[in-house]
Amino acid sequence: MEDAFSASKKGNFDNVKLRKYLSGKVASLTYSVGNTVNSLDGSSSVKDLPTLMELIYAGFTSVNPDPETFNAQIDQARSILKNADSNPNFVFSKHLAAAQYGNNPMFQEVDVKTLDAANYNEILDMIRQSTANAADYTFIFVGNVDIETLKPLLEQYVATLPAKKGKSVVKDLTPITIASGQVIDNFKQPMHSPKSQVYAVFSGTNVPYSIENSVKLSAVGQILRMVFTETLREEMGGTYSPAAGAVLNPYTGQWMVIYTYETNAEMLGKMEERANAEFLKLLNDGAKEEDFNKVKEATMKQYEMNVRNNGYWENNLVMLEKGFDDISGHKAAIENLTLQELNKFMKNLYNGKNRIEVIMEGVESK
Repeated sequence: MEDAFSASKKGNFDNVKLRKYLSGKVASLTYSVGNTVNSLDGSSSVKDLPTLMELIYAGFTSVNPDPETFNAQIDQARSILKNADSNPNFVFSKHLAAAQYGNNPMFQEVDVKTLDAANYNEILDMIRQSTANAADYTFIFVGNVDIETLKPLLEQYVATLPAKKGKSVVKDLTPITIASGQVIDNFKQPMHSPKSQVYAVFSGTNVPYSIENSVKLSAVGQILRMVFTETLREEMGGTYSPAAGAVLNPYTGQWMVIYTYETNAEMLGKMEERANAEFLKLLNDGAKEEDFNKVKEATMKQYEMNVRNNGYWENNLVMLEKGFDDISGHKAAIENLTLQELNKFMKNLYNGKNRIEVIMEGVESK
């Protein structure tokens, strides 16, 4: 849907005319479909805010078909994807999506079959239905915006959008939670330069959402990455750049700890055992004080950078609109976190039930 929106005319402006109109201006608008919201995301310079408002109005009211541009985009994507099944990274992504979401079509990788099944007119109808009632949308503007300048633009371009008295009824079409239980997918993939890749996800629903818990989960992921760098990379020499992270999803109520690394066939078994052992050891025995202090300092620095970024405020205001305040008290949650508190949190985090692991073993292409 995002590509169909970008390919379509806005009023009488096709992509060529629109590019000419926007030449010398800093303004853009995209349409996206997420797990919990549909959105029009735009940005502009301060000077070109009126142009952004024109794009917003056209995005709601004047999305018109341009089949020539859409078909050109589809043909370009098809040429890229026609040999995708021989690309190990693409194959790995397909296996990962299937393992995490149980073959849910909403989360599958786009392939040639998906492109062949795409009906441009139906997609446009869905976009138009999505934007038919402006009352369904919350308009959030962040950044260097003068209220007195913004107000007449809102009156001209937003207040005049077609809207109904109430919001549309939203239906849950499919679960957006990851799979529960033990899901293991181990497969072999022909490659010119064989390598093996591991992606593991541990999850649960036993942690209620709060800023404090979100900060703790993030710290778990950062410390685990440090542990893996010390053990999997420096000690074992089995991988160059192990990655790890953790997140608490307010919309699903799930927490996830994720790690991934690349290695070779000879080291794969030992690396799997060591990675799992180090993860469980961290949860049961707790973090080193040195690692904790480094992560806490880095988290505070990152927070201080984030609050100066428009994206931080946009994302968190969207969360606030959905009922989750990740702004108030965030700095204090970082400052007040102690090693003892984090270690207690980790000890009670994982019960051993939910684990997803996707292992791609590279083999020499024949």
